[in-house]
Amino acid sequence: IFFRFMASIYVGKLPEGTTSAELGELFSKYGVVEKVDVKPAGYGFISMDAEGTDKAIDALDGFEWNGAALQVERSQSKDKQGRPARAGYPARGGEKGGSEYAVNRTKCIIVENLNYETHWQDLKDMFREVGEVARADIDRDPSTGKSKGTGIVEMRWHEDVLSTVKQLDGAILGGRTLRLKAVKNGSGAEPRDGRGGRGG
Repeated sequence: IFFRFMASIYVGKLPEGTTSAELGELFSKYGVVEKVDVKPAGYGFISMDAEGTDKAIDALDGFEWNGAALQVERSQSKDKQGRPARAGYPARGGEKGGSEYAVNRTKCIIVENLNYETHWQDLKDMFREVGEVARADIDRDPSTGKSKGTGIVEMRWHEDVLSTVKQLDGAILGGRTLRLKAVKNGSGAEPRDGRGGRGG
């Protein structure tokens, strides 16, 4: 019996209208593609053999395809406790890290340019594709209850923040191009308790 080790790839900055079949055909030139999952927000995930994964990343990261420069990298892995483990971070989420996000241990991301009809659940569903989400909220005018077009997402682990900003900044949600930035500790921009239904 022959066993093939599979790996997961994140593909960002996809051209509008890209289908799973088209993306699968592109990556199949470099290895055996098992599964392709394209998201409406302009990114997707591909499961393919480990050897082909390395070849595809080397060849396609930054590759100009249908008018867009693709962002191709390994999808996040997790340690035995289910926490993200990435280069520059200890697997158990220790203090050492290669970025200011790790040092400040922020878990929150500000999301700008939201469609005014976007619901907090839409935001949470999108972000949970690339990391574990603790809470999501939409900023609303206290007098009218209408969205201000901005929101905030709190990730479960601080290690997820840098990767999430990198992967989803510029993604499309509700027809709008999102702008993301990490919140440093002490800024006061934390999701507020008592606004039920955002966590879980």
